Amino acid sequence: MGVYGIFPQFGKNGLVERNILSGIADAAIYIGMCDNIDVRFNEVFDNVAGIEIENSRHALVEYNYTHDNTGGILAFLTQGLPIKTCYDVIIRNNYVINNNHENFGAVGSTVSHIPKGTGILVLAADDVTIENNIIMGNDNVGLTITDYKFAGFDQSKDPESEPNSDRIVLLDNFMQNNGNNPIDEVKALMATKLSKAGPDVLAVGGGRVVAYLIRVDIDILV
Repeated sequence: MGVYGIFPQFGKNGLVERNILSGIADAAIYIGMCDNIDVRFNEVFDNVAGIEIENSRHALVEYNYTHDNTGGILAFLTQGLPIKTCYDVIIRNNYVINNNHENFGAVGSTVSHIPKGTGILVLAADDVTIENNIIMGNDNVGLTITDYKFAGFDQSKDPESEPNSDRIVLLDNFMQNNGNNPIDEVKALMATKLSKAGPDVLAVGGGRVVAYLIRVDIDILV
């Protein structure tokens, strides 16, 4: 049990590979304010956040098995940090399965707000490609793409951090059996679309999403 597992900050040209991490109260693998980092062939489970790419550029997340966390894979632009961008993140060829663990993050921490049942979450990051992943059994949403407003962040606290997720590309992912127990905010969006089934993909707020060759439609786009 720990707060973080692997925790590089301000790194360049790094590799995080072939690790097994569990029981972490924040992020099992946290890449913070780094450039040109590959995260490959890891297994993360029973954590709050499995793999988190925060305020980093040119990151590759591939061939990982993220299961039974609160949230599987996250790409964030967090406010208040010295680096104000998160872009060029590739998330591909991962297994993102059954990330339904209760959230046991420290009260007030960024990850404490992640709903259990979150497969992949993109928050205010740009130029993110999500490709050829298997995303299954995540009870809230398989893939969420959102902005600061929907996530409950006050943009005035850090006006240099652009709040939207822009130019997000979804390519040839396989999604199944997600959204079995969504949070109330997602249920409210489902009601506006007269949808009774929970979403594989939720895109809400500002920003631009490009979806093509995707094996499911975007269920809710607001």
